[in-house]
Amino acid sequence: QLVVHNNPLLEPGLLEKCHDEVGATYDLRNSRDQITQGNTGLTLTFYENENDIDTENPIEDPESYVPQTLEVLLYVVATTQKGCSSQTTLQLRTTLYPQIRKDPPPIEECETDRDGFDEFDLTLREEHILNGLDANSLTFTYYLTKEDAEAGNDETISNPKSFINTVKDEQTVYVRIYFKNGKCPQIVPIPVKVLSVDKSNLEDRYVICFDGNGNPMQPLPIMDTGHSLDEYDFAWFFGSGHLPENRIEGAHDSKLIVDKIGVYTVEITNRASGCRIYEETLVIGSYIPVAVTIKKISKTFAENNVLEVTVVGKGEYEYRLDDGIFQSSNIFRNVLPGEHTITVRDIHGCGELVEKITVVDFPRFFTPNGDGIHDTWKIIGVETLARLEVSIFDRYGKLMFQTPDKDFEWDGTFKGSRLPSSDYWFRIVFLEDGETKEFSGHFTLKR
Repeated sequence: QLVVHNNPLLEPGLLEKCHDEVGATYDLRNSRDQITQGNTGLTLTFYENENDIDTENPIEDPESYVPQTLEVLLYVVATTQKGCSSQTTLQLRTTLYPQIRKDPPPIEECETDRDGFDEFDLTLREEHILNGLDANSLTFTYYLTKEDAEAGNDETISNPKSFINTVKDEQTVYVRIYFKNGKCPQIVPIPVKVLSVDKSNLEDRYVICFDGNGNPMQPLPIMDTGHSLDEYDFAWFFGSGHLPENRIEGAHDSKLIVDKIGVYTVEITNRASGCRIYEETLVIGSYIPVAVTIKKISKTFAENNVLEVTVVGKGEYEYRLDDGIFQSSNIFRNVLPGEHTITVRDIHGCGELVEKITVVDFPRFFTPNGDGIHDTWKIIGVETLARLEVSIFDRYGKLMFQTPDKDFEWDGTFKGSRLPSSDYWFRIVFLEDGETKEFSGHFTLKR
Protein backbone atom coordinates (compact mmCIF):
# COMPACT_ATOMS: atom_id res chain seq x y z
CA GLN A 1 0.00 0.00 0.00
CA LEU A 2 1.29 3.35 -0.99
CA VAL A 3 0.98 6.10 1.67
CA VAL A 4 1.57 9.69 0.62
CA HIS A 5 2.56 12.22 3.32
CA ASN A 6 2.14 15.93 2.65
CA ASN A 7 4.98 18.37 3.01
CA PRO A 8 4.44 20.79 5.93
CA LEU A 9 2.82 24.16 5.30
CA LEU A 10 5.06 27.06 6.30
CA GLU A 11 4.91 30.86 6.56
CA PRO A 12 7.86 33.26 6.16
CA GLY A 13 9.23 34.42 9.49
CA LEU A 14 10.34 37.85 10.74
CA LEU A 15 12.39 38.65 13.81
CA GLU A 16 13.03 42.31 14.73
CA LYS A 17 15.28 43.75 17.35
CA CYS A 18 16.53 47.17 18.51
CA HIS A 19 20.20 47.46 19.25
CA ASP A 20 22.92 50.03 19.78
CA GLU A 21 25.02 48.73 16.88
CA VAL A 22 25.17 46.12 14.12
CA GLY A 23 25.61 42.67 15.61
CA ALA A 24 22.55 42.04 17.73
CA THR A 25 22.18 38.48 18.98
CA TYR A 26 19.07 36.56 17.84
CA ASP A 27 17.55 33.35 19.04
CA LEU A 28 16.26 32.00 15.74
CA ARG A 29 14.08 29.48 17.54
CA ASN A 30 11.77 32.39 18.51
CA SER A 31 10.49 32.34 14.93
CA ARG A 32 9.08 28.81 15.26
CA ASP A 33 5.45 29.72 15.93
CA GLN A 34 5.39 32.19 13.05
CA ILE A 35 6.85 29.73 10.59
CA THR A 36 5.07 26.51 11.62
CA GLN A 37 1.74 28.13 12.51
CA GLY A 38 1.84 26.22 15.78
CA ASN A 39 2.72 22.78 14.35
CA THR A 40 4.82 21.22 17.10
CA GLY A 41 5.71 18.11 15.12
CA LEU A 42 8.24 19.86 12.90
CA THR A 43 11.99 20.16 13.21
CA LEU A 44 13.46 23.46 12.01
CA THR A 45 16.92 23.85 10.58
CA PHE A 46 18.34 27.31 9.76
CA TYR A 47 20.71 28.16 6.87
CA GLU A 48 22.42 31.34 5.77
CA ASN A 49 21.85 30.65 2.07
CA GLU A 50 20.46 28.05 -0.32
CA ASN A 51 23.88 26.68 -1.09
CA ASP A 52 24.27 25.77 2.59
CA ILE A 53 21.05 23.79 2.25
CA ASP A 54 22.47 21.86 -0.67
CA THR A 55 25.71 21.19 1.16
CA GLU A 56 23.93 20.47 4.43
CA ASN A 57 25.77 23.28 6.27
CA PRO A 58 23.23 24.57 8.82
CA ILE A 59 23.74 27.39 11.30
CA GLU A 60 25.44 25.65 14.21
CA ASP A 61 24.06 27.83 17.06
CA PRO A 62 20.62 29.14 16.09
CA GLU A 63 19.89 30.30 19.62
CA SER A 64 22.79 32.82 19.54
CA TYR A 65 23.00 33.94 15.94
CA VAL A 66 24.73 37.29 15.24
CA PRO A 67 24.06 38.78 11.79
CA GLN A 68 26.65 41.07 10.29
CA THR A 69 24.23 43.49 8.67
CA LEU A 70 21.07 45.25 9.79
CA GLU A 71 18.86 43.11 7.56
CA VAL A 72 19.51 39.43 6.80
CA LEU A 73 17.45 36.86 4.90
CA LEU A 74 17.93 33.31 6.22
CA TYR A 75 16.48 30.03 4.97
CA VAL A 76 14.54 27.56 7.05
CA VAL A 77 13.87 23.87 6.34
CA ALA A 78 11.04 22.26 8.28
CA THR A 79 11.01 18.45 8.46
CA THR A 80 8.17 16.24 9.63
CA GLN A 81 8.57 13.08 11.65
CA LYS A 82 7.96 11.11 8.45
CA GLY A 83 10.87 12.86 6.73
CA CYS A 84 8.81 15.22 4.58
CA SER A 85 10.18 18.77 4.40
CA SER A 86 9.36 22.26 3.18
CA GLN A 87 11.43 25.42 2.87
CA THR A 88 10.73 29.10 3.74
CA THR A 89 12.60 32.25 4.70
CA LEU A 90 13.32 34.06 7.95
CA GLN A 91 14.10 37.77 7.84
CA LEU A 92 16.15 39.37 10.60
CA ARG A 93 15.71 43.15 10.89
CA THR A 94 17.85 45.13 13.32
CA THR A 95 16.94 48.76 14.03
CA LEU A 96 19.60 50.91 15.62
CA TYR A 97 18.59 52.89 18.65
CA PRO A 98 18.76 56.64 18.07
CA GLN A 99 22.10 57.89 19.34
CA ILE A 100 20.74 60.02 22.13
CA ARG A 101 22.44 61.22 25.29
CA LYS A 102 21.24 59.38 28.38
CA ASP A 103 22.86 61.55 31.03
CA PRO A 104 21.11 64.93 31.02
CA PRO A 105 22.20 67.34 33.75
CA PRO A 106 19.69 68.12 36.51
CA ILE A 107 17.05 70.74 35.94
CA GLU A 108 17.37 73.21 38.79
CA GLU A 109 14.91 75.84 39.94
CA CYS A 110 15.27 78.53 42.60
CA GLU A 111 12.65 79.08 45.26
CA THR A 112 12.30 81.44 48.22
CA ASP A 113 9.57 79.90 50.34
CA ARG A 114 11.79 76.95 51.30
CA ASP A 115 9.03 74.35 51.07
CA GLY A 116 11.12 72.15 48.74
CA PHE A 117 8.68 72.30 45.81
CA ASP A 118 8.75 74.29 42.59
CA GLU A 119 7.66 74.25 38.97
CA PHE A 120 9.89 72.69 36.30
CA ASP A 121 9.88 72.60 32.51
CA LEU A 122 11.01 69.03 31.84
CA THR A 123 11.30 69.67 28.10
CA LEU A 124 14.37 71.85 28.70
CA ARG A 125 16.59 68.76 28.45
CA GLU A 126 15.17 67.47 25.14
CA GLU A 127 17.77 69.30 23.08
CA HIS A 128 20.58 67.82 25.16
CA ILE A 129 19.09 64.31 24.88
CA LEU A 130 18.55 64.59 21.10
CA ASN A 131 22.29 65.05 20.61
CA GLY A 132 21.76 66.74 17.27
CA LEU A 133 19.04 64.36 16.02
CA ASP A 134 15.90 65.61 14.30
CA ALA A 135 13.28 66.29 16.99
CA ASN A 136 10.51 65.50 14.51
CA SER A 137 11.65 61.89 14.23
CA LEU A 138 11.29 61.06 17.92
CA THR A 139 8.56 61.21 20.55
CA PHE A 140 9.13 62.16 24.21
CA THR A 141 6.73 60.93 26.90
CA TYR A 142 7.33 61.67 30.59
CA TYR A 143 6.66 59.46 33.63
CA LEU A 144 7.07 59.67 37.39
CA THR A 145 8.50 56.15 37.68
CA LYS A 146 10.91 54.05 35.68
CA GLU A 147 8.48 51.11 35.72
CA ASP A 148 5.74 53.17 34.05
CA ALA A 149 8.20 54.53 31.50
CA GLU A 150 9.39 51.02 30.59
CA ALA A 151 5.81 49.82 30.32
CA GLY A 152 4.84 52.78 28.18
CA ASN A 153 1.45 52.94 29.89
CA ASP A 154 -0.96 55.85 30.32
CA GLU A 155 0.46 57.02 33.66
CA THR A 156 2.18 59.94 31.99
CA ILE A 157 3.03 63.41 33.31
CA SER A 158 0.23 65.42 31.74
CA ASN A 159 2.01 68.78 31.52
CA PRO A 160 5.78 68.35 31.43
CA LYS A 161 6.28 72.08 30.82
CA SER A 162 4.75 72.91 34.22
CA PHE A 163 5.72 69.94 36.35
CA ILE A 164 5.74 70.42 40.13
CA ASN A 165 7.95 67.91 41.86
CA THR A 166 6.11 65.36 44.00
CA VAL A 167 9.14 64.54 46.17
CA LYS A 168 10.60 67.32 48.28
CA ASP A 169 13.88 68.96 47.20
CA GLU A 170 15.15 66.33 44.72
CA GLN A 171 13.47 63.85 42.42
CA THR A 172 14.15 61.82 39.28
CA VAL A 173 11.53 61.59 36.56
CA TYR A 174 11.81 59.44 33.41
CA VAL A 175 11.29 60.15 29.75
CA ARG A 176 10.44 57.42 27.23
CA ILE A 177 11.95 58.26 23.83
CA TYR A 178 11.02 56.32 20.71
CA PHE A 179 10.61 56.59 16.95
CA LYS A 180 7.37 57.96 15.62
CA ASN A 181 6.34 54.40 14.72
CA GLY A 182 6.59 53.49 18.39
CA LYS A 183 9.60 51.23 17.97
CA CYS A 184 12.82 51.05 19.94
CA PRO A 185 11.92 53.01 23.09
CA GLN A 186 14.71 54.16 25.41
CA ILE A 187 14.33 55.35 28.99
CA VAL A 188 16.32 58.37 30.17
CA PRO A 189 16.31 59.63 33.79
CA ILE A 190 15.99 63.38 34.34
CA PRO A 191 16.93 64.67 37.80
CA VAL A 192 15.11 67.75 39.08
CA LYS A 193 16.40 69.73 42.02
CA VAL A 194 14.93 72.58 44.04
CA LEU A 195 17.54 75.16 44.99
CA SER A 196 16.74 77.69 47.65
CA VAL A 197 17.83 81.20 48.44
CA ASP A 198 16.80 82.24 51.92
CA LYS A 199 14.27 85.03 51.81
CA SER A 200 15.92 88.23 52.91
CA ASN A 201 15.01 90.40 55.88
CA LEU A 202 14.01 93.30 53.65
CA GLU A 203 10.92 95.07 54.89
CA ASP A 204 8.11 95.96 52.54
CA ARG A 205 8.60 99.66 53.21
CA TYR A 206 11.15 102.07 54.63
CA VAL A 207 10.71 105.71 55.63
CA ILE A 208 12.97 108.71 55.14
CA CYS A 209 12.14 111.51 57.56
CA PHE A 210 12.39 115.08 56.26
CA ASP A 211 12.64 118.28 58.27
CA GLY A 212 10.57 121.38 57.67
CA ASN A 213 12.89 122.45 54.86
CA GLY A 214 12.63 119.12 53.04
CA ASN A 215 16.09 117.88 54.03
CA PRO A 216 16.57 114.19 54.94
CA MET A 217 17.07 113.66 58.64
CA GLN A 218 19.45 111.31 60.38
CA PRO A 219 19.44 108.43 60.89
CA LEU A 220 18.73 107.40 57.32
CA PRO A 221 16.98 104.04 56.81
CA ILE A 222 19.19 100.98 56.31
CA MET A 223 17.83 98.29 54.00
CA ASP A 224 19.43 95.10 55.35
CA THR A 225 18.98 91.72 53.62
CA GLY A 226 20.35 89.87 56.63
CA HIS A 227 22.46 87.64 54.36
CA SER A 228 26.18 86.95 54.70
CA LEU A 229 28.71 88.30 52.23
CA ASP A 230 30.53 84.98 52.58
CA GLU A 231 27.63 83.12 50.96
CA TYR A 232 25.92 85.64 48.69
CA ASP A 233 26.66 88.32 46.10
CA PHE A 234 24.53 91.45 45.91
CA ALA A 235 23.64 94.15 43.41
CA TRP A 236 21.25 97.04 44.09
CA PHE A 237 19.04 98.89 41.64
CA PHE A 238 17.03 102.09 41.96
CA GLY A 239 13.72 101.35 40.31
CA SER A 240 11.44 98.40 39.73
CA GLY A 241 13.15 95.45 38.07
CA HIS A 242 16.87 95.08 37.48
CA LEU A 243 17.59 97.07 34.35
CA PRO A 244 21.31 97.73 33.83
CA GLU A 245 20.75 101.48 33.67
CA ASN A 246 19.12 101.38 37.13
CA ARG A 247 22.09 99.71 38.79
CA ILE A 248 23.54 101.64 41.73
CA GLU A 249 27.28 101.87 41.17
CA GLY A 250 29.40 100.45 43.95
CA ALA A 251 26.42 98.98 45.83
CA HIS A 252 27.51 95.38 46.46
CA ASP A 253 26.95 95.07 50.21
CA SER A 254 24.22 93.06 51.93
CA LYS A 255 22.73 96.35 53.10
CA LEU A 256 22.12 99.78 51.62
CA ILE A 257 21.64 103.20 53.23
CA VAL A 258 19.20 105.32 51.23
CA ASP A 259 18.44 109.04 51.11
CA LYS A 260 16.02 109.10 48.18
CA ILE A 261 12.43 107.89 48.01
CA GLY A 262 11.34 105.36 45.38
CA VAL A 263 11.41 101.64 44.56
CA TYR A 264 14.63 99.68 45.18
CA THR A 265 15.51 96.21 43.89
CA VAL A 266 18.21 93.90 45.22
CA GLU A 267 19.71 91.00 43.31
CA ILE A 268 20.79 88.16 45.63
CA THR A 269 22.95 85.35 44.24
CA ASN A 270 23.87 82.20 46.16
CA ARG A 271 27.51 81.55 45.32
CA ALA A 272 27.32 77.81 45.94
CA SER A 273 24.27 77.06 43.80
CA GLY A 274 24.26 80.03 41.45
CA CYS A 275 20.62 80.53 42.37
CA ARG A 276 19.53 84.14 41.96
CA ILE A 277 16.45 85.99 43.15
CA TYR A 278 15.24 89.58 43.08
CA GLU A 279 13.37 91.39 45.82
CA GLU A 280 11.78 94.83 45.82
CA THR A 281 11.07 97.32 48.56
CA LEU A 282 9.56 100.80 48.69
CA VAL A 283 11.12 103.86 50.33
CA ILE A 284 8.64 106.61 51.18
CA GLY A 285 9.12 110.07 52.63
CA SER A 286 7.43 111.61 55.65
CA TYR A 287 7.77 114.88 57.54
CA ILE A 288 8.12 115.94 61.14
CA PRO A 289 5.42 118.17 62.61
CA VAL A 290 6.88 121.69 62.50
CA ALA A 291 4.34 123.51 64.66
CA VAL A 292 1.12 122.71 66.52
CA THR A 293 -1.78 125.01 67.34
CA ILE A 294 -4.62 123.98 69.66
CA LYS A 295 -7.90 125.87 69.58
CA LYS A 296 -11.02 125.46 71.69
CA ILE A 297 -13.77 125.61 69.10
CA SER A 298 -16.63 125.28 71.58
CA LYS A 299 -17.81 128.26 73.64
CA THR A 300 -16.29 128.91 77.03
CA PHE A 301 -18.26 127.15 79.79
CA ALA A 302 -20.01 124.93 77.20
CA GLU A 303 -21.31 121.54 78.30
CA ASN A 304 -19.19 119.82 75.61
CA ASN A 305 -15.67 121.18 75.41
CA VAL A 306 -14.24 120.62 71.93
CA LEU A 307 -10.58 121.08 70.93
CA GLU A 308 -9.19 121.31 67.39
CA VAL A 309 -5.51 120.66 66.64
CA THR A 310 -3.81 122.24 63.63
CA VAL A 311 -0.39 121.03 62.45
CA VAL A 312 2.14 122.72 60.22
CA GLY A 313 3.92 120.01 58.19
CA LYS A 314 3.61 117.77 55.10
CA GLY A 315 3.37 114.43 56.89
CA GLU A 316 0.49 112.28 58.03
CA TYR A 317 -0.18 112.78 61.71
CA GLU A 318 -2.11 111.30 64.59
CA TYR A 319 -3.16 112.90 67.85
CA ARG A 320 -3.39 112.03 71.53
CA LEU A 321 -5.04 113.76 74.48
CA ASP A 322 -3.06 113.36 77.69
CA ASP A 323 -2.29 109.64 78.20
CA GLY A 324 -5.06 108.34 75.93
CA ILE A 325 -4.64 106.44 72.72
CA PHE A 326 -3.59 108.07 69.46
CA GLN A 327 -6.33 108.86 66.96
CA SER A 328 -6.41 109.97 63.35
CA SER A 329 -8.89 112.79 63.99
CA ASN A 330 -7.57 116.18 65.06
CA ILE A 331 -10.80 116.90 67.02
CA PHE A 332 -11.27 116.05 70.71
CA ARG A 333 -14.75 116.24 72.24
CA ASN A 334 -16.08 116.18 75.80
CA VAL A 335 -12.76 117.41 77.14
CA LEU A 336 -12.73 117.84 80.89
CA PRO A 337 -11.84 121.25 82.36
CA GLY A 338 -8.26 121.93 83.37
CA GLU A 339 -4.84 121.64 81.79
CA HIS A 340 -4.29 119.06 79.04
CA THR A 341 -1.37 117.81 76.97
CA ILE A 342 -1.82 117.26 73.25
CA THR A 343 0.77 115.07 71.48
CA VAL A 344 1.06 115.13 67.68
CA ARG A 345 3.24 112.55 65.96
CA ASP A 346 4.01 111.50 62.40
CA ILE A 347 2.40 108.12 61.68
CA HIS A 348 5.70 106.85 60.23
CA GLY A 349 7.71 107.75 63.32
CA CYS A 350 9.22 111.00 62.05
CA GLY A 351 9.06 112.86 65.34
CA GLU A 352 6.38 114.38 67.55
CA LEU A 353 5.42 117.70 69.17
CA VAL A 354 3.75 118.26 72.53
CA GLU A 355 1.63 121.29 73.40
CA LYS A 356 -0.50 122.17 76.42
CA ILE A 357 -3.91 123.85 76.67
CA THR A 358 -6.17 124.75 79.58
CA VAL A 359 -9.92 124.32 79.27
CA VAL A 360 -11.88 126.90 81.32
CA ASP A 361 -14.98 125.56 83.07
CA PHE A 362 -16.72 125.40 86.46
CA PRO A 363 -17.49 122.45 88.74
CA ARG A 364 -21.14 121.41 88.79
CA PHE A 365 -21.05 120.78 92.56
CA PHE A 366 -18.82 121.09 95.65
CA THR A 367 -18.89 119.61 99.18
CA PRO A 368 -17.51 122.00 101.81
CA ASN A 369 -17.32 119.42 104.62
CA GLY A 370 -13.63 119.79 105.49
CA ASP A 371 -12.44 116.49 104.06
CA GLY A 372 -10.09 118.23 101.67
CA ILE A 373 -11.99 117.06 98.59
CA HIS A 374 -14.09 119.58 96.65
CA ASP A 375 -14.22 121.83 99.72
CA THR A 376 -14.33 125.05 97.67
CA TRP A 377 -15.95 126.23 94.44
CA LYS A 378 -13.79 128.01 91.86
CA ILE A 379 -13.45 128.53 88.12
CA ILE A 380 -11.08 125.92 86.62
CA GLY A 381 -8.49 127.31 84.23
CA VAL A 382 -9.36 130.85 85.10
CA GLU A 383 -5.72 131.87 84.76
CA THR A 384 -6.11 131.83 80.99
CA LEU A 385 -8.70 134.62 81.08
CA ALA A 386 -7.55 138.23 80.86
CA ARG A 387 -10.19 139.56 83.31
CA LEU A 388 -12.85 137.99 85.48
CA GLU A 389 -15.65 139.07 87.85
CA VAL A 390 -17.76 136.43 89.60
CA SER A 391 -21.09 136.93 91.42
CA ILE A 392 -22.89 134.10 93.29
CA PHE A 393 -26.59 134.21 94.29
CA ASP A 394 -28.91 131.99 96.24
CA ARG A 395 -32.06 130.58 94.67
CA TYR A 396 -33.95 133.76 95.55
CA GLY A 397 -31.46 136.05 93.79
CA LYS A 398 -29.71 137.33 96.91
CA LEU A 399 -26.03 138.05 96.39
CA MET A 400 -23.94 135.62 98.46
CA PHE A 401 -20.45 136.28 97.10
CA GLN A 402 -18.71 138.58 94.61
CA THR A 403 -15.07 139.03 93.60
CA PRO A 404 -12.89 140.37 90.76
CA ASP A 405 -10.03 138.07 91.90
CA LYS A 406 -9.28 135.33 89.36
CA ASP A 407 -7.67 133.18 92.03
CA PHE A 408 -10.76 133.15 94.28
CA GLU A 409 -12.17 130.06 96.02
CA TRP A 410 -15.64 130.24 97.66
CA ASP A 411 -16.08 128.11 100.76
CA GLY A 412 -19.91 128.12 100.78
CA THR A 413 -20.36 130.77 103.54
CA PHE A 414 -22.11 134.11 103.71
CA LYS A 415 -20.74 136.62 106.23
CA GLY A 416 -19.06 133.73 108.09
CA SER A 417 -22.16 131.54 108.26
CA ARG A 418 -22.37 128.17 106.48
CA LEU A 419 -24.99 128.14 103.80
CA PRO A 420 -27.30 125.14 103.47
CA SER A 421 -27.25 122.52 100.73
CA SER A 422 -28.99 123.93 97.69
CA ASP A 423 -28.55 125.10 94.14
CA TYR A 424 -26.75 128.42 93.73
CA TRP A 425 -26.54 130.66 90.67
CA PHE A 426 -23.59 132.62 89.37
CA ARG A 427 -22.77 135.22 86.79
CA ILE A 428 -19.29 135.52 85.26
CA VAL A 429 -18.10 138.56 83.34
CA PHE A 430 -14.81 137.89 81.54
CA LEU A 431 -12.60 139.17 78.74
CA GLU A 432 -11.88 136.70 75.91
CA ASP A 433 -10.18 137.48 72.59
CA GLY A 434 -10.43 141.19 73.42
CA GLU A 435 -14.21 141.02 73.91
CA THR A 436 -16.13 141.30 77.17
CA LYS A 437 -18.46 138.32 77.59
CA GLU A 438 -20.93 137.20 80.21
CA PHE A 439 -21.99 133.72 81.27
CA SER A 440 -24.57 132.58 83.84
CA GLY A 441 -25.10 129.14 85.30
CA HIS A 442 -25.74 127.21 88.48
CA PHE A 443 -24.09 124.58 90.66
CA THR A 444 -24.98 122.53 93.73
CA LEU A 445 -23.67 122.89 97.28
CA LYS A 446 -23.77 119.55 99.06
CA ARG A 447 -23.17 119.06 102.78
